[in-house]
Amino acid sequence: MAKRPKPTWQKRLETGLAKGCFWIIQRLPHRTAQKFGMWVGATFHDLLHIRVNHAVDELLRSFPDKDEAWAKQTVRNVYRHFGAVSAEMARNPVLAGNYDKWVHFDEETLMKVRRAFERGRGTFITAGHHGNWEYAGAMAAQYGFPTTFVVGEQTNDDIEELMDDLRRAAGLHIVKRKSAPRGIPKALKANHLVAMMIDQDARSRGIFIDFFGRPASTFKGVGLFAVKYNPSVLFMRTWRDEKGVIQVRCDEVEVPQTGDTEADILTLMTDLTNRLEDHIRTVPDQYLWLHKRWKTPPPKPGDEGTE
Repeated sequence: MAKRPKPTWQKRLETGLAKGCFWIIQRLPHRTAQKFGMWVGATFHDLLHIRVNHAVDELLRSFPDKDEAWAKQTVRNVYRHFGAVSAEMARNPVLAGNYDKWVHFDEETLMKVRRAFERGRGTFITAGHHGNWEYAGAMAAQYGFPTTFVVGEQTNDDIEELMDDLRRAAGLHIVKRKSAPRGIPKALKANHLVAMMIDQDARSRGIFIDFFGRPASTFKGVGLFAVKYNPSVLFMRTWRDEKGVIQVRCDEVEVPQTGDTEADILTLMTDLTNRLEDHIRTVPDQYLWLHKRWKTPPPKPGDEGTE
């Protein structure tokens, strides 16, 4: 179902506020900008309370050994974290070409990315909405790896263009999700690193994979393109450390090629989902619990294959 477009006044207000905040953030020292973003995030949490109860419920279901006080504090930390992510992204035009101080690939990760790139078949960089995937991509581009982000459309097209401009300032290429069937193969053939999120609800188009013990509708695009084009596949883990530095680690992932396409896709996407869950468990307050990951229920027995 298509989302209802926002009224013009709301779009203008949102865009004006975003531009104003970005203007301020770009003129602050980086660490101060991060802390300002955290303060804005905490203020949004305290005043607006958007999806807080939803996120608390998801955390308690995913971590049944934890109590409500822990879940509530974690959700507030999630708001603070993504406030910092927004501030960091706003600073792309300021940091472009100079991310070294604030993004760190260890030598092993850099070697894995370079090895994948040298295969010349394109590389999927898969991740979830954790840490700061935006800065990881920006740093990869700074290292000289052509990097393409596959991104969704926003309900506010002015905000969408603003975000895309910030990504381009970091040296990133962009493919819209609606153009993915043509854009992804083109990027892989050009030997780009193609960054895709694997943790969004895919509705009836997805395959159901257990995520924190519950079946979640999962996009199978990475699996489909990986099996068809045989690119390299890396799973990326990112997190912000206590000094505000984005740490980036990558795991090499084997793409099954048994000849059974659907089974191979399921095997690969299950592997990636398990890696994502393992990482989130180490830094649960840097994951986007606010989104509705389990929105689509799995089909009932006898309903498989129906919309």
